[in-house]
Amino acid sequence: MYLKKLGVICLILFSGFAFGNDKKIDTTYSMDEVVIKSSRLNDFAIGSSIQKIKAHDLKLFTSQSFADLLAARSLVLINSYGPGGLSNPSIRGGGSSHSAVIWNGVSIQSPMNGGVNTALIPAGFVNNVNIQYGGSGTLYGSGAVSGIIHLGEDNLFALKNNVLLNASYGSFNTKNVLFGLKYGNQNIAASFKYYFADADNDFEFKKEDESIFEQTNAGMKQHAFMGKSQVRTGLNSVLKAEAWYQEYDKNIQTTLNATGPSAATQDNTNLRTAVKWDYRYNNFALNIKSVYLNEKIEYLDPAYMSVPNKNIGQSLINEAEAKYLINENHSIIGGLNYTLEDAESGDYTDDADRKRLSAFVSYKIQNLFDRLTIVNSVRQEVVDSDYIPLVFSSGLDFKIIDPVNFVFNISKTYNNPSLNDLYWVPGAWTAGNPDLKAEYGWSGDLGLKEYFKLGSVDIEFKQNFFWNNINDWIIWLPNEEFVWMPDNKRKGKTKGFDVHLNANWKLNKSQLSFNALYTYTKSVFEELENDVIVEKETIYVPKHQFSLNLNYECKSWSFDLSQNYYGKRLYNVDEDPLSDFMIFNASASFKLPIKNQSLVASFKVQNLGNKYYQVINNYAMPGRNFKFSLHYTLNFD
Repeated sequence: MYLKKLGVICLILFSGFAFGNDKKIDTTYSMDEVVIKSSRLNDFAIGSSIQKIKAHDLKLFTSQSFADLLAARSLVLINSYGPGGLSNPSIRGGGSSHSAVIWNGVSIQSPMNGGVNTALIPAGFVNNVNIQYGGSGTLYGSGAVSGIIHLGEDNLFALKNNVLLNASYGSFNTKNVLFGLKYGNQNIAASFKYYFADADNDFEFKKEDESIFEQTNAGMKQHAFMGKSQVRTGLNSVLKAEAWYQEYDKNIQTTLNATGPSAATQDNTNLRTAVKWDYRYNNFALNIKSVYLNEKIEYLDPAYMSVPNKNIGQSLINEAEAKYLINENHSIIGGLNYTLEDAESGDYTDDADRKRLSAFVSYKIQNLFDRLTIVNSVRQEVVDSDYIPLVFSSGLDFKIIDPVNFVFNISKTYNNPSLNDLYWVPGAWTAGNPDLKAEYGWSGDLGLKEYFKLGSVDIEFKQNFFWNNINDWIIWLPNEEFVWMPDNKRKGKTKGFDVHLNANWKLNKSQLSFNALYTYTKSVFEELENDVIVEKETIYVPKHQFSLNLNYECKSWSFDLSQNYYGKRLYNVDEDPLSDFMIFNASASFKLPIKNQSLVASFKVQNLGNKYYQVINNYAMPGRNFKFSLHYTLNFD
């Protein structure tokens, strides 16, 4: 099976080489390195609060999941169903379907459940990450309501040719291996990565009554492959191809309130492919892409079924985007997106498919009076034959004084119901709702950005107030028979503020960096009870969340300390909230540099205080645990 899928990836990976050889480019072009791309995030997300994950943090989490990275280094709340379990991102009080994950410029949210399981993404497959806090439905369409996680693209022409190998071993018999290879020149380049993870997750957990719970059936195993290729098809154009395949087999862990050990399993298979062509000439840039997403989930609980329940979701996304620089102060970007979605499940009441066509335009004016940048955007989407209300946004960045900028963004957003929301067959525990309406509403940001220097210290300080009002908010809650099902509540409302502080000291050959993140979020939904509007708190949204990180680098040594706090969270509107908790992590690494090579040994202690906590009710999280890693890199011409 692995060889068959690996063949598909290699075919796409080396299709670029075949194309390049067919072109017979017999001239070596001498030119300055140019990244041919039109970035909606960098150029048109004006007024939004954007956090870039540091390269150091990406390396530190190479042998872990993307969910672990986001939980430790951002204000993205990861609702984790135990180690290796389902890990849904939530930004600023929104649900998982309100937080888009962008890969190759398009959203990879599942058409079945509307979310992305970040536990399935190897952190070592991601070389750059940007998190956009707040809605941006005009730029990225349905689902970009409360925030967006951008998995940045690689410019293979700019990367060194190298081989890398990362291997780690840790508590609960956790094993991770990452192998990578990149080779090419200025006309043609390719890279390949393979990732393996295996863990038993057989830890102990102390309950509130001081009894010890032995966690069972929580193991996981993962194989993942990623291949990329880039070919210059001319002086001003690049053809790119990418394929990402993985298998993730997970035992569904025994919950704290279970009467007996669980034997349930869930196997996830994902295939993502993308083919893109970038062209730029003078002030004009064109990007054409086709992305295919395939997701298969097989769930088996021997206590209730004899054969696995299979769920298959597919998306084919075709998009064309053009950008034109009118002059040094004015630019415009526009595009068309056509998406086909299809899903099959034995738990669906009917065949589930839909067609989505959308058009978007953004206009940017920058450096007005050498102080002001403004972006206005609009988007129209048609789902099958139904028009989604027109959405638009406006953002500005105004320099008050040299180190201080005022930022503002307001955006109308929307989110289509997932296919699970609409088609899930009524059962003993869950049921879909075919009468659901699409969510729509407003989100906004208002804040300040300060960049200044105090002696040898570089400081970045950002403060943002935010709000999000969503009409017909879709939320899953248990009804009177305790059957979980989605429903349109009258309105969902979130408001709050967040603070980002980054400080960096350079002291001779050493460097000290400090990062602090804090957010206050109040998230409620409204519903009618006896013709009276009643506000209720949204489940699993803490009012307070903060993260602190201190990193010190000196010659070949690096030390890292972090602290993460999550406030109390409701898990049922009629129950007491889950307890708040604070997690401490620490790591140390030593780098042995050799000519054209490097070897880094690192040791990490997670949950240093051995805190017993739950993110999702009745799903135990591990106490103190350890991990040792070796990372070897060989650079060559």
